[in-house]
Amino acid sequence: MITIHTDAAFSEGKAGYAVIIHDGPYLRCELQGKLNDMQDCYMAELAALIKALEHDRFKEPILIYSDCRTLVSQVRSLLKGNEVKVLEQHAALWDHLNRLLSNQNKVYIYWEKGHSSINWNHMCDQRAKHAAYSN
Repeated sequence: MITIHTDAAFSEGKAGYAVIIHDGPYLRCELQGKLNDMQDCYMAELAALIKALEHDRFKEPILIYSDCRTLVSQVRSLLKGNEVKVLEQHAALWDHLNRLLSNQNKVYIYWEKGHSSINWNHMCDQRAKHAAYSN
């Protein structure tokens, strides 16, 4: 089973994301980058999840962890086949996310407390902040 941790940083109009993909204790991949044209923190969190799923089409089931409760709740609803109501400014990202999720094998998403002692989340948080303020 593949585990993905995502996080985003948004402050003073600067946004960055980080993704850590691992298989148990073994790190498979780290992604991070600056996000342009992000209007809010939620949009940055959504973009981080999209970047994770764009990376690969995983054959194994995927466990996704995010510290954004709203995003987790909405993705769970989408995975159950329910319509998700989103702000107009987020609609294009959600359409893209829906296509990415439909191309994956089995996806589970869970909320994890941010800024806690969860190592993978802490690593994502630090990398997202670094990416947001990088040139």
